[in-house]
Amino acid sequence: MPDIRQKIITINAQAFFNFCSKRPGEEKERFKLYLENYSLRRYVIKQEDEREDCALFYQFCKEIESVWRDKEKQSFKRTDKTLYDKLVIVDFGKIFQPLDKENAGAWKIENQKVLLNDSKDLVKNGFDMYFEGFENPVHMVAFDKSGSMSRNSRISFIDEDFYEGLNTRLNLGMDFSKISVIESKYYAYRGLYLSSSKRVKHPKFVINPETIVIIKDVRTKRDNPEMPVTRYNYEKKVPLATTEIKAVKDADFREVLQCNFQKPQIKDFEYVDIPFDGSGFITPEYASYINEALNIKGATSFQIRLPFMKGMLHEVDVHEFLETYNGKKGEQLYEDAFGIKRDLSKAHIFITESMFKGMKWIRQYLDSASDKATNMDPMVFYCDAMKKYDHALYISGTNLPYGNSQYTHLSYQMINTLHFTEGQFKRIVKRHCFFIQNPIEYLKDCEEMTVDDDNNNIQEEDSDTQENDEETIVVRQISNWKRALFKNSALKSDGYIKSQLKNVQKGLLTKLATGKLVVEGQNRYLCRDLLPLLASLLEDENVISKFWPKYRYFRFYLPVGTQSGCWEDLKLNCDSYYAFFRSPHLSRNEQVIMKRFEMTTEDLYADRVNYNSFKGHIELYDKYFKKLTGIVMVPRGSSAPLCLGGADFDGDLVNVVANQDVVEAVASGAYEAGNYLGYRTNRLVPYFKRTLPVIKIPTSKGNPVTIQKHVPFFHIQNTFSNRIGQISDAAIAIGQIEYERNQKLPSKDESGLVFTSNSPTCAKCTILTGLEIDAAKNGLHPDLDIVLKAGIDKSAYIIFLRDIEKLRGEEGYNLDNLSMTRKNIVGKRCLCVSAKNCKTQATFEIQDGGTYINELPLYFEEGLKQYKKKKETKRVQFFKYSKKISDTDKENIERFKLRCQGILNSYAFYVNKFCESKE
Repeated sequence: MPDIRQKIITINAQAFFNFCSKRPGEEKERFKLYLENYSLRRYVIKQEDEREDCALFYQFCKEIESVWRDKEKQSFKRTDKTLYDKLVIVDFGKIFQPLDKENAGAWKIENQKVLLNDSKDLVKNGFDMYFEGFENPVHMVAFDKSGSMSRNSRISFIDEDFYEGLNTRLNLGMDFSKISVIESKYYAYRGLYLSSSKRVKHPKFVINPETIVIIKDVRTKRDNPEMPVTRYNYEKKVPLATTEIKAVKDADFREVLQCNFQKPQIKDFEYVDIPFDGSGFITPEYASYINEALNIKGATSFQIRLPFMKGMLHEVDVHEFLETYNGKKGEQLYEDAFGIKRDLSKAHIFITESMFKGMKWIRQYLDSASDKATNMDPMVFYCDAMKKYDHALYISGTNLPYGNSQYTHLSYQMINTLHFTEGQFKRIVKRHCFFIQNPIEYLKDCEEMTVDDDNNNIQEEDSDTQENDEETIVVRQISNWKRALFKNSALKSDGYIKSQLKNVQKGLLTKLATGKLVVEGQNRYLCRDLLPLLASLLEDENVISKFWPKYRYFRFYLPVGTQSGCWEDLKLNCDSYYAFFRSPHLSRNEQVIMKRFEMTTEDLYADRVNYNSFKGHIELYDKYFKKLTGIVMVPRGSSAPLCLGGADFDGDLVNVVANQDVVEAVASGAYEAGNYLGYRTNRLVPYFKRTLPVIKIPTSKGNPVTIQKHVPFFHIQNTFSNRIGQISDAAIAIGQIEYERNQKLPSKDESGLVFTSNSPTCAKCTILTGLEIDAAKNGLHPDLDIVLKAGIDKSAYIIFLRDIEKLRGEEGYNLDNLSMTRKNIVGKRCLCVSAKNCKTQATFEIQDGGTYINELPLYFEEGLKQYKKKKETKRVQFFKYSKKISDTDKENIERFKLRCQGILNSYAFYVNKFCESKE
């Protein structure tokens, strides 16, 4: 089936209810939408876009094709409108967002009540769509939603005629009325079919019970089932903070979670039950087939989607490893997660059981089926179903966009929490401003990986079902104009190149306004130490135990390719620390620093293992994992993933920051400095001990249920009514007081009060965010009064940021037309940003204190002034000749110049004609 982008309609639910409301007496009828009414269409249709392919679109088209073949004699042909009248997306906007009833007006409360009732009607009964040129309506019913759609309160509706058939295909033929499942997990994994991704089509890429194997998350010893074969690994004496939760009734008699925040305790880090959650392996042979199928080169880590499976596959030569350490070629036996012996020499895809959420469901289904099915190999059932319904492996991301740049960025959330000195912050922001004035210097090192060119329009959030998979799968190539510029800097005066450099400047200026500062570092996929997982595949437990001293314990491994010396100017060595961040980032507790596992000289080496053994360990990791240039490996027992908002390893991205001003800010805010005498040297080795508690968010699992025929309204309501954005904004406001610049850090006793007092704190925001995310799984939202009703005014910067986003979203927005003025508004000093032909004005109330995010609008003001200064540049002369030359040669040169100029003019004409400048 060819790759054709489908044209999909997105409906604005609130406008739909307003303009297509039911008349008196029609309460029991369905909502109706008449697309032939163009004036109505203008208000109700939010967008009509061509969207990237995904597994759901493919399966839907296959279902349409099967129905077509039963009815029609002619062959089925897929077009860009195959799904146009069969699948739509409904955007509920802020309908489900809870109101602050104490401050909201009575009309607002009543209006939301009406909208919620209409939404319930729409989800429960569906609606009829009348397409232009067709007399009969299409009855649309609620279907699936991706994670991105859930965050933006959107869900797909499909033609009811195809509901049952498509459901069967997506569920691999399993009848879920016979299976008890956690409802949120079921819908989350069904939503994966909507993830923007590329289908792997290659004749040699075959998925069958031999080529795909489900490996154990934790393989235990035969004589001691409690002990992992790779042994335990803890991080000792880690300060931990959490909360007790219990369900209570709120003022509206709804069940909510009440938090009893606990005093931090120092104890050994609890054993990680699923240390490799989301990580698996793929052989070089099969990795090469994916590269060929997607027409890319060099991808070694793949974010994958299979029916009821998701996670990361990392290219590792598993066969070579097994042959080397099992000491034999040919058959390599392993007992998989189903307890079945498999020959790993025939396997190419190694999926951990935590990646395969359908594993328990398939077992339940086979147990409830006939006797013949009960004894069936679950992987035979799975692969047969994949073949029957034409499923395939889909790739939603690769390592290619990551690990290539010298730079990452700090978000305004990170800046808000960092314990900067004035000098540290100034150096970072001035470096960013230097790049605005000197974009070529920035481009030389970033290789375009962190450039967000400002094309005068903020990217609409409407593309939520389909994030641009090209950018997550394929490394963006260096443009020809950049290649030419790097070879000849004089070309910076060329008209086309000049406009492109201007776009880079505008992108960096926009980053400054929206709180994204460029710093040395990289974005990487987070991953646990993969060596223990690889070693657990070996046959002999005694051989596995010999790997124990070789695992990573205190340092992270960062595989590098061509960028091995990208931070040479920072003069880092084996004693240097790096900082880790992950978004969203609400509190200082979510920051981590760690040393890197890398080759060093013997005089600097200070660990317990002797130097030659250390070199052997480096060589072992480089041999099997050096290709994985888009990941960062943290130790198996490290608390780092817990620190980073409870990150897992199925595609979570982190910022690895090498900039030492940032590292020192994290160290001073969350750690205690010290040193120790090196084991094999007399020098003192710097060391940081964590003092700020690591936050552990309590989990509450949902109860297993039988899946209803249609998605229930209460599930959608629980998913769409999250208040994560409100908590994030509250954390910024609370941080203005808690993390105010130049403020003395709290003592150990005072830091305990951060959790046990009744005061709002950023750490509590971190915990409440985790519980709010889990509410989509169990339907229990936390009581947020402690942070949302604390009487703290909204941050001036957040108000400014929202205004800037709104301004950039206007149709006539152009950064070149921005103007900034300072005014006194109601006795307050304000910075006002406006743009020609735009209605919105962004206003920032200038702050004397708070955190350093309050300085960003002021630096943006100065940066915009510098950007708008006209610079006189001499026109570059491409043709020069010596004064000592004959008149004949001069005439020949002039003729040659004219011909060359004609070619250049033609090139410029077609570039301007077909390649619009982003200005």
